[in-house]
Amino acid sequence: MEGVGWITVRWLRSRGAAVAPIALLVALGTAGSVVALAAADHTAGAYRGHLERGRVGHVIINPGVHSAEIDEVIRGLPGV
Repeated sequence: MEGVGWITVRWLRSRGAAVAPIALLVALGTAGSVVALAAADHTAGAYRGHLERGRVGHVIINPGVHSAEIDEVIRGLPGV
């Protein structure tokens, strides 16, 4: 195992300048992937959590124009 370490160190000394940018790109790509996966995981449950916390229904009523008449009609619907 000592020989492998010696060869690795010798190889990196001779090619370290060429390997560093590639290692940086790999590190940045990995970090970007981890951030994207964490954001996707957070987003996956956000809407469901919003519905549970707000105790809102599954139907959204969005009238184009808000008026007192429309408000009365909506509030008169069953379950609203």
